[in-house]
Amino acid sequence: MNKNILKPFLILSFFFIPKLVHAQVTPGVRDFETTRLMSTAGTGVASVLLTEAAVLNPATIGIYKKSALYYQSVNADLEDTHSTRLSSGPDFGKGSSQAVVISDTSSRLKGSAGYFQQEENNFERKRFTFTGSSSLGAKSSFGITARRTEDTKNISTTKELESYTQVVMGVIHILSDKLTIGTVVVDPFKSQQEQGKVILGLQYTIAEQLIFMTDFGANFNENFSDTAIYRGALQTKFFSDFYFRFGVFQDETTGLKGNGWGISWIGGKLNIDLAYKTSKAIDEFSTVLYQEESISESSLSATIFF
Repeated sequence: MNKNILKPFLILSFFFIPKLVHAQVTPGVRDFETTRLMSTAGTGVASVLLTEAAVLNPATIGIYKKSALYYQSVNADLEDTHSTRLSSGPDFGKGSSQAVVISDTSSRLKGSAGYFQQEENNFERKRFTFTGSSSLGAKSSFGITARRTEDTKNISTTKELESYTQVVMGVIHILSDKLTIGTVVVDPFKSQQEQGKVILGLQYTIAEQLIFMTDFGANFNENFSDTAIYRGALQTKFFSDFYFRFGVFQDETTGLKGNGWGISWIGGKLNIDLAYKTSKAIDEFSTVLYQEESISESSLSATIFF
């Protein structure tokens, strides 16, 4: 395979475009990530994953051959709180997330159902997802996730409630034993325009025990330079049942950048994942953090296969 194919992905994954507009910190939560995704800083559009089909690329479950029950717990702490937050908010609070996902791949139409709960930054989110995916031949799959969300924004003594329904569409294709590509479109019908995204992903096996992953995309409703997303990660295997991952990201939609790492133990019927992720503001352009603040997250999850 022509090695030059990797060059544009490497460049896009680590080339940062600054924003020109000052952003304001507002109540809200970030996109949910499984423990596996936190360990790669969100990277994984082109990775053949099971539970992650509910939150990233719904097509990936169409290639998987196992069914499973998944549970995850996340804790997030704000560090170096800015004086502006102390005086005028929003109060970040004790960030926490939980998720339960059940996946079934026993039939031709494979799918999952999930429940996600998040709380941080004066904001609460509850989301139900229903994912369906079917193979398009031996090496390709197409999937759709329908998700129903209930957001609660806490402002002073009042609460603002908003409910909405969205669709996520994805495709994944295995080009060779070493190379996989994927694409995902979030909210193509523009239910929440600020959440709309198109993300392209690539996964390449560099060596037998070393895998490189990268994603890049943007909000299709806004300028690319203001909403560009860049992610890159590496995965390696050690001993016989353990995997280590490390990833970096920069997300202009939230004005955040950072990294994540994690370890997975892969048993016969049980997987345990542990991840740690750090996020900080890109200069003064974050809608989540003030300058010099950072978020430290730890996540633990268990997957039971059946």
